[in-house]
Amino acid sequence: MLDDGNGQIWLRFGIVRGDLARLGVTQTTFLARAQLAGSWRPVAAPTGGNADTLWFEQLTPTNYTRGWLPNSVQPLIDTIKLHIWQVVSSMPPYRHYYLYLPPSSEHPFVLPQILSSYAAMYYFGSITRYRPHHFDKILSGPYGPFVESFIHDQPSQMLFLMASEFAKRDVTRAAIV
Repeated sequence: MLDDGNGQIWLRFGIVRGDLARLGVTQTTFLARAQLAGSWRPVAAPTGGNADTLWFEQLTPTNYTRGWLPNSVQPLIDTIKLHIWQVVSSMPPYRHYYLYLPPSSEHPFVLPQILSSYAAMYYFGSITRYRPHHFDKILSGPYGPFVESFIHDQPSQMLFLMASEFAKRDVTRAAIV
């Protein structure tokens, strides 16, 4: 989060250059597929920044009353929140953040993370309850390992994402010491 000292704040984030290169994605394509084009732009690395990191910054700052910044932080976060997916863990760093880069033809069908997780859990619950023989086919198919991993990990992820949403801050389980 950046503050100009005159009542405006905005966000900046970095992406490892190698991640985009590995995917064969340019910065322009990255912004378009992440649905950030028009509201974000590539910028130069901050002083002392890692040369292997590409930086992106919001174009439109959020205004706040000088001297009272806290009320404007949540609306600022809300501008990017629906584009970011998170994975909660019990070890540092406690969260990993991801941007989903679907093809532009899929943009109308992309749901927020909590809604996507709920819909998939509802679907798999319905299948296991009413058509268990179909669930066996799903598990033995090409997506079986992914489905198994989803069913194993997603309930706790969903719990922490919902708790974070209600608390309006990151919530995770205590670290194992």
